[in-house]
Amino acid sequence: MAKLILENGNTKTVTPENGKTFSLEELQTLVGGYIQIINAGEHIAVLNEEGKFCCRKNNAATDLLRRYIFNGDWIAGDVVIANPEEIE
Repeated sequence: MAKLILENGNTKTVTPENGKTFSLEELQTLVGGYIQIINAGEHIAVLNEEGKFCCRKNNAATDLLRRYIFNGDWIAGDVVIANPEEIE
């Protein structure tokens, strides 16, 4: 099961509608726009590609993904953390 890290730091479990893999449309809905993928070791992070222009900083996601992003960079908006097999 995947986790949705909301920009306010809260998390919730999310599951694909078909029970197996998230569609592009589902991921876009969860993050609120076009998606960007970050390979985060054993997981995949899906974030809003334009999040820095329209969303607030997501401190919880930034801290979690620190080693996978450039030094000084940060994550904005809601983020899905999923296993690779959950991403279509």
